Amino acid sequence: MATLRGRGWAVTLSSFMHSFLVDGICFSFGTFLNHFLEYFGGSIWKTQLLSSIISGTYLCMGLVSGALINRFGYRRLVITGSVIASVGLFLSTFSPNLDVMILLYGVVSGIGFGLVYTPSVVIVGHYFSKRRALATGIAVCGSGIGGIVFAPLSVLLLKTYDWKGALWILSAVTLNGVIFAASYGPLPSRKCSKLDSPTAMKIKARNKSQSKQFVRVLKQTFKWSLLTSPTFALYSISGVLVCIGFYIPFNFLPVYASDLDISASEGALLISVMGIFNTVSRVLVGLLTDQSWADCIIINGTMLFIGGITTCCVPLYTTYSILMVYSALFGATAGTFVVLKSIILVEIKGVKWLSNTLGFVNFILSICVFIGSPIAGALSDLTESYDAAFYFAGGTIGLAGLMCFPMRCIARWEQNTTKTGTTPQSNGDQAWNNSTVYWRPRPEQLHGLLATKTRTTLLSTGDQDQNNSTVYWRPRPELHGLLTTKTRTTPRSTGDQDQNNSMVYNEQNRVEVCVKKRNH
Repeated sequence: MATLRGRGWAVTLSSFMHSFLVDGICFSFGTFLNHFLEYFGGSIWKTQLLSSIISGTYLCMGLVSGALINRFGYRRLVITGSVIASVGLFLSTFSPNLDVMILLYGVVSGIGFGLVYTPSVVIVGHYFSKRRALATGIAVCGSGIGGIVFAPLSVLLLKTYDWKGALWILSAVTLNGVIFAASYGPLPSRKCSKLDSPTAMKIKARNKSQSKQFVRVLKQTFKWSLLTSPTFALYSISGVLVCIGFYIPFNFLPVYASDLDISASEGALLISVMGIFNTVSRVLVGLLTDQSWADCIIINGTMLFIGGITTCCVPLYTTYSILMVYSALFGATAGTFVVLKSIILVEIKGVKWLSNTLGFVNFILSICVFIGSPIAGALSDLTESYDAAFYFAGGTIGLAGLMCFPMRCIARWEQNTTKTGTTPQSNGDQAWNNSTVYWRPRPEQLHGLLATKTRTTLLSTGDQDQNNSTVYWRPRPELHGLLTTKTRTTPRSTGDQDQNNSMVYNEQNRVEVCVKKRNH
């Protein structure tokens, strides 16, 4: 047990370092922007594609890497991703034009980072039960620490070796991901059924083609019916607006500072301050949200609104000290949004839907990362000033914050509407009648899922038994979540009796529902 615990913390350290490498390099792009503009002579919006594509690609690859984990394992996947990312960074320095640079730096390196990041975060949870949240929190803190370290490091490398030499060194640093991936060995054994054993899962994975696994993950992730929920749709739109403006301050603040005759090293320090408060705010906001009086939705909306307003006012900041204060506020805003995302999804849809809602939201948000910085760059090209970029980023983030304030009221309205039976649910319609709650699964959901069993006669529907024999309904595992309880007041976890003295059992962790009916 002690050996396993020690190995778990070694895996946590490796996951921390992989987050450190991936986000550290992505967040430091702003220090390279002027050098890329001077060398390739491209427009600001097209040069910004380098940042948006590498960040958007590695976020989108989370869906693909999740499907490849069972097939190739954590270690091989992370090692492969580290090599691909390193090769992409190295080859990008030989790009003859900006288009080839976008392909190698943005797409190839982005794919490599995507194969590294998601498996590194997921694997931590397999080694912990009691301290899983702490271990995962430590692992993802590598993102903020990476921003603190890599921005000034990149400036130092640019001064010493120019941008090509700097990318060569960053390429070599990325290869350290191979070393840290060595700790991602076979997962710890656990008590489980034969069907759920790791060996059985591996056999299943080998029997299925990679394309089938990918389609299966897509079906599990994209629950389009979630968008019928007004609360979830509103939060999704808010998240889209945040991610459109999220990376703009990271990419444009160093070059804006250089226009104010602030040195490159001081401009890089602004990114480091963002990283510091990004990391600290994740811990503090997490502790604050645990308080009974705290409302995570209001906290998220308030921080986003403050971050948006302060971003719109960046063109008014003409001194380095004020820019430092802004960097701290925006770093805290970014950290708050990231840490509260899963908590808010649990608040509005429940923990049962967390895996679906989080995967759905993350994929949508990753798509939005592609368009934010190029739009800001295009506005800067049109106005010949970086001011428009900050107006655009601040407007989207501030609007996202305003959309959070009515979210709690909309959630209550949606819940009340659901209870009155006017809104159909995915697992059945609810209706309130004389303090009795009736759950009615839709016929198309039950078709083919229920199997009846009687003493003498097998019934196709199970509604009546002409021989007065007892009919038992036993749903298959696919029916999990479709049947719930029918009680006089509120559903119970262990069962209750209905008006016909029929016993309904519905346990959270067991998919067996046995309904006993008699002929009247």
